[in-house]
Amino acid sequence: MSNRKKRAPKTWLRMIEIKSKLGREGATPAEIIAALREKHSQVIHAEREDLMYLGLTTMLNSICNLKWGAGSSVQADLFEGFDVPLTLTLCKHDETGASRNIKKNLDTLTKGEFRQYIADREAPRKQSRRAKELGRLFDAIRDHGEEDWSVKECWQASRDQSAAL
Repeated sequence: MSNRKKRAPKTWLRMIEIKSKLGREGATPAEIIAALREKHSQVIHAEREDLMYLGLTTMLNSICNLKWGAGSSVQADLFEGFDVPLTLTLCKHDETGASRNIKKNLDTLTKGEFRQYIADREAPRKQSRRAKELGRLFDAIRDHGEEDWSVKECWQASRDQSAAL
């Protein structure tokens, strides 16, 4: 169980109340937020630091979920043919055994980190499309490079071998 602080708890409750009321007839996110701001500005003001943190975290997660590939304007198609994100969230453990999530660029993961990421998501439950695509990329680099090589280095070794054939 996590001991993380629930951020902006009063705003969450007010948002749930307003969404429930406006949701009966249907409302856009902008209408729900406008109603929240109008009716509960004092709560929003009191929790503004938490709300800012939540907003910035949402932005960061959106950026981390951007993808490489032909459909992306973000970056050249480094892993051609694979619909994979720029960044993955890894679980790292410190010397006390406590874990924390860190964001790391896919191309700089070591092969060992990538293997662990895939293994953590190979549970019998239904895999997401993202996990399947990352597994497919790992399969393509599995036999290339050493455990401490980056995913990018392994990919380049795979491409070099394919070109030589």
